[in-house]
Amino acid sequence: MFNAIGIIGLGLIGGSFGLAIKHNKLSKVVIGFDTNEENLNDALKLELIDIGANSYKSFSICDFVIVSVPPSQTAK
Repeated sequence: MFNAIGIIGLGLIGGSFGLAIKHNKLSKVVIGFDTNEENLNDALKLELIDIGANSYKSFSICDFVIVSVPPSQTAK
């Protein structure tokens, strides 16, 4: 079991990762981030994540981070 897993992007794919991680108890804490506040709030309500992050600094405690965003939204 991991101490913390982070998910950047909480749409269909990122939310599914959160659900699977929590369902299979793979991490003590799941931290999520999304630029869309509605996605972030929905993920918290549906218990897909434990903590909604408002900056990338929150991921410094994560054992690893899943990046689940469209390629067009990643830095070049």
